[in-house]
Amino acid sequence: MRSVRRLAVVLVIAAVLLGGADVASRAVAQSMMADRLRAGQQLAATPEVSVAGFPFLTQALRGRYDEIVVTSPSTTAAATGTGTPTLQHLEAHLRGVHAPLSLLTGSSSAVQVESVTASATVSYAQLAAALMARIPQLTRVQLSDGAGDKVTLRAAVTAYGITVPVDAAATVTVAGDRLTVRVDPSALADQPAAVRASLTKLLTVTLTLPRMPYRLTVSQVRPTTDGIAVTARAGATAVQLH
Repeated sequence: MRSVRRLAVVLVIAAVLLGGADVASRAVAQSMMADRLRAGQQLAATPEVSVAGFPFLTQALRGRYDEIVVTSPSTTAAATGTGTPTLQHLEAHLRGVHAPLSLLTGSSSAVQVESVTASATVSYAQLAAALMARIPQLTRVQLSDGAGDKVTLRAAVTAYGITVPVDAAATVTVAGDRLTVRVDPSALADQPAAVRASLTKLLTVTLTLPRMPYRLTVSQVRPTTDGIAVTARAGATAVQLH
């Protein structure tokens, strides 16, 4: 009976020690991955990296991680051009990450990933600033969440010394890396036909989104209370490290 108890105690101690080693190894690896991803993907700041699944050491030894979640405050370290909105709060889920132990020693320059899904946000303030930069006739603009998957655009357009207030619904669509804001002409019904046509043309703008890491391609956008929610995906790809 005593031998059974001793064995049980030994197993418990071993489990605690292994669990502690697993936690410590995971923390070190996550910190190293964060630094290398920032440099390799040209992120604006060091991201937070979380390796899902337990135990970590088993995944590291077999060279395949089920899922790694990378959260970045911004998408890119490169300066954006005039009228280019910034993608913020990027959360990327890298699934089926094939990474040898050399990843943890710093000698591996890339890892293979089976798929990536991600979400990010273009804040309404960012989008408004991009519109102001692209449309010199705008003297003010404010965007907010609207009804029916649209945004509400409140602005003032000044031309030839005349200022026209605008309070209209607008749609936001995406094609590749191009984000288009298009004012609904029916929302300008109170304006004369010529003015309505001019405002519709003026307030339909296509913006180029900044480069996304992990070879992500934007697949969907939708208005939310916080801004334009962006969904992006990538298939099997190589993620560069530094």
